[in-house]
Amino acid sequence: MTQRRGTKTRIIDIARRVGVSKSAAACVLNSSGQSVIRVSAAKRAEILRVAREMNYMPNITARALAGKSSMKLGALIDSCAPHFIYRLLWAFEAEAVRNGYQLMIGQAHDSPESLFQCYDNFIRHGIEGVVCLAHEYPGNEDTVRSCFQERRNLVYLDPPSWPAPYVEIDREAGSVEAVRHLQATGRKKIALWLIHDTPSRLWFSSRQRLLGYRAALDGEEFLRFGGTAGEYAEEVIARRIDAVIAANDMTAAHLARELLKRGVRIPDDVALIGHDNDDFSRFYYPSLTTIDQHGEAVGAKLFSLLMAQLRDEPGENAVIPASLIVRESSARSQIGAE
Repeated sequence: MTQRRGTKTRIIDIARRVGVSKSAAACVLNSSGQSVIRVSAAKRAEILRVAREMNYMPNITARALAGKSSMKLGALIDSCAPHFIYRLLWAFEAEAVRNGYQLMIGQAHDSPESLFQCYDNFIRHGIEGVVCLAHEYPGNEDTVRSCFQERRNLVYLDPPSWPAPYVEIDREAGSVEAVRHLQATGRKKIALWLIHDTPSRLWFSSRQRLLGYRAALDGEEFLRFGGTAGEYAEEVIARRIDAVIAANDMTAAHLARELLKRGVRIPDDVALIGHDNDDFSRFYYPSLTTIDQHGEAVGAKLFSLLMAQLRDEPGENAVIPASLIVRESSARSQIGAE
């Protein structure tokens, strides 16, 4: 039997092809009637195989109206998110799949209204719960709050500006550890370079890092906002800065290139620390010391917190400290050692 082009496969179509009742096919495909209908393992496998061959798509709306779980979750992210966010999302998805869920993604950039449209689309398609990895829009806080504040079964990366379940990354702890490591290696002029911020507009993550930098520093502050790696390399040389904590691993690597082109030795003359522990940071030369935000642990915790919401259980917010991974770029005269 062939399915006519443009027609939607029904459960009865699959049942006829396999030679079982519609109730038996529905039992397998929709998890309905399991208490009264017995389907052998071999027949179950055949039903699922035929459903795939016939491109069967379950009616999610009907399942929702019948009070059945869609077994689907959603994730809201910024379409220009750093690689770290995608590693975190991978960990969240792995937990979801392990527990029988599928994950759908909604993306937007610099538009809280567009992000909420993604969320609204999730809900209309039966998504049971959502993790929000992008809710910080400086200057648009009231709009974001009005869109999301009253929504249920929604958990956040880092605390929003209203009471809600969240998992926070303690980046302040990572910055403190980085500064103290540099101090222990004899660095005197330690700088912090934040490329996506201005003194009047700091992202939550940057505010955390600045707090840690200032808490551990025992000398003059060397802060830089924005600018290119080439421009900043000139400033580092002119001001005789001997250590830089960069915004991320990419900017640290770019700065290293510009300094090396100008004859500055790393780490002997200038120590460098990145942020995010991107995969390439181990293989760059010199390998980059970096601050790890532990995305795998954060993603897993976000999933467990969302599951608690779906079960109406009192899940607890969590704080996961970032930590320093020391490599060649910040240790004097240790090129060649991990």
